[in-house]
Amino acid sequence: DYENRESVMKLLRFASTVNDNSAENVSLDDYISRMQKGQDKIYYITADSYEAAANSPYLETLKKKGIEVLLMWQRVDEWLMGNVSEYAGKEFVSAAASDLKLSDELGGKEEKEKKETAAKENKDLIERFKQALGDKVKDVEISTRLTDSPSCVISDSNRMMSNQMKRLLEASGQKLPDEKFTLELNPEHALVKKAYAEIDESRFKKWAEIIFEQALLADQGGLKDPSSFVKNLNELLMG
Repeated sequence: DYENRESVMKLLRFASTVNDNSAENVSLDDYISRMQKGQDKIYYITADSYEAAANSPYLETLKKKGIEVLLMWQRVDEWLMGNVSEYAGKEFVSAAASDLKLSDELGGKEEKEKKETAAKENKDLIERFKQALGDKVKDVEISTRLTDSPSCVISDSNRMMSNQMKRLLEASGQKLPDEKFTLELNPEHALVKKAYAEIDESRFKKWAEIIFEQALLADQGGLKDPSSFVKNLNELLMG
């Protein structure tokens, strides 16, 4: 009911990073009332569970800036966010989007400049990961959204489809094309530094694959070839 959409959306309740529990008691009006100065977007994340949403690496820079994020893990949530684009004039933006659309007041311009500088400073790191991962990734970039995690994966779409939604679509008989992700790296993370310091190229390739597959695992909740991931991890742990 398009005409009553705004009225219906007033009744919706979500969990949020403002709380330390899974209680779905935050309305969209509550969220807007707490928005940071200069914030004009409503940020959210979808995942397979509350824990996966609350601990998602995509939230790191938003949390650092004190920006609240709505946490969604119910089956209907992803369908909902695929059918609404704004509320009260505020655009919905996924925390997993390739472009977080931060305003200049929230450091958007600064983040863009920081990313461009980091890309130049870490050109060799980027190229080495690209060579090691080959066609497993669409691209490799330096991340400004990560503060605690070594990596994350980003889709071309600004609304990454969760594993839960993929399973639902596949169960309904829809065939989904294989998707290639862009790998975002945190060059300041100890694991990325350790991998880059590896002089043996075969071992570096395994490190690169583990860092990429860790990001896939955190986002997708599973891997196509988990045995290969475990084998590489065990070999590196054993030295």
